[in-house]
Parts: sequence; C-alpha cells; structure tokens
Amino acid sequence: MSAELIGILSVGVALAALLIANIRSLREEMRTLREEMREEIRTLREEMRRMESRLEALEQRMARLEGVLDGLREALFGRSREAAG
Repeated sequence: MSAELIGILSVGVALAALLIANIRSLREEMRTLREEMREEIRTLREEMRRMESRLEALEQRMARLEGVLDGLREALFGRSREAAG
C-alpha cells in the first residue's frame, strides 16, 4: 500500500468516527429534549385539568348567583306588578 492510500483511508476512518460520535451526541440530545417535552406536556395537561375544575366551580357559583338575582328580581318587581295591577 502506498502512503497516499494509507493517508486517504486514515482520513476516511477519522471522518467516519467523528460522524458517528456526532450522530450519537445528537441522538442523546434529541432523547433528552423528547423527555423534557413529554414532562412539560404532562404538566400542561395537569394544569388544564385544574383550570377546567376551577371553571366548572365558577360556572356553578355563577348559576347560583343568577338564581339568587332572579329570585330578588321576582320578589321586588313581581310584587310591585301585583300591587299596580
């Protein structure tokens, strides 16, 4: 084998080793990012569930207030209509 061939092959092997190391590093980084994203998605889902339950409680409270207001309105204005009519 000539010195030039050995040089070309050694450069090829070195480049292949660098590429393999780079690909492994990228895969590990992607795996880490994927796990972080999954954890963030889990957290967001939990927050959404909490917000939904708070919204449901708020809807119930609003419905109760609307009922009270309707009752007050009927008590105040219903009686005045009866007296006027």
